[in-house]
Parts: sequence; structure tokens; C-alpha cells
Amino acid sequence: MMKGKGKRILAFFFFLHIFVQGLLSQQLYQTIKGSIIDADTRLPVGYATVVLIDTGKIAGTIADEDGRFRLEKVAVGRRTLAISSVGYQECRVPGIAVGSGKEVDLNIVMVPVVYQGEEAMIRADRAKQHTVNSMSPVSSRRFSVEETNRYAGGFNDLSRMATA
Repeated sequence: MMKGKGKRILAFFFFLHIFVQGLLSQQLYQTIKGSIIDADTRLPVGYATVVLIDTGKIAGTIADEDGRFRLEKVAVGRRTLAISSVGYQECRVPGIAVGSGKEVDLNIVMVPVVYQGEEAMIRADRAKQHTVNSMSPVSSRRFSVEETNRYAGGFNDLSRMATA
């Protein structure tokens, strides 16, 4: 009788061990959500890239047009986000405490960056006596809308100027 009872107790502890091992090895996840706004205008920054950078796997998302994002299945622990968008400085948010109790809700402010380019100069050097189309008749001449105000009988009327 003791042998049968001993086997049951051993089987009970074996299944208990497997059950507890399964509970301890289960990975807990949570969701990080939030909104991204411009530091100067306080308007949403749409389509910004949000990437979780401190995990072994690549995880990220793109904010919608209203600057809202949602990153699901983030492992519990301390996490770091990197947020980037064209025209803004990259923003890193380190040490986000992700717990199993509730979702993490963030409000991220991005600083705009102005890129300074080189000066561009545009000049028009084409003479009006020459037509754009080389196949046009000899008597053709180009004129602008401003020139219609200067000629008699063609005051703001391009069709009269063309027939004259």
C-alpha cells in the first residue's frame, strides 16, 4: 500500500514541477502606445518611425497621420525607443518601465531641424524676339500678360493682342 501511495506522491510532485516550470518560463508581454507632437507648433507628427532598440529582435511601427502609434508584444522590463521623422531630430526615450499590469502611454515631443542648403540663382536670358518653336512663322512674337496692359486695344485681352 505504501508503494502505490509513494508512486502517486512522486507523480504529483513530478507534474507539479512541470506545471511550475511552465509558469516560470512564460514570457510576459505588454503594449507601448502614445502620440508624437512637434515641439514648436504642438501639432501631431505624422508617419514617424518608432523602433524598439534594446531587444534582440527588430520591433517597430509607424505612427499614423495623427501622430499616434501602438507597439504590441513588448517584453516586460526596461526598454528604449528611438523615434525618427524627416525634418526632426531623432528622439530616444530610454528606461521605459514596461510592466505586466497595464499598457505604457507616452507623449513624445520632437524638435524640428532646419537643413541649410546652398544658394540657388535662377536667371532668364532668353530674348523675346526669338520664338520657342523654330517651325513657327516669321512674324511670330511672344508677349506676356503684363504687356497686354501697355498696348492700346489689348487691355487685359490676350485674344485681341494675338489678332493684332
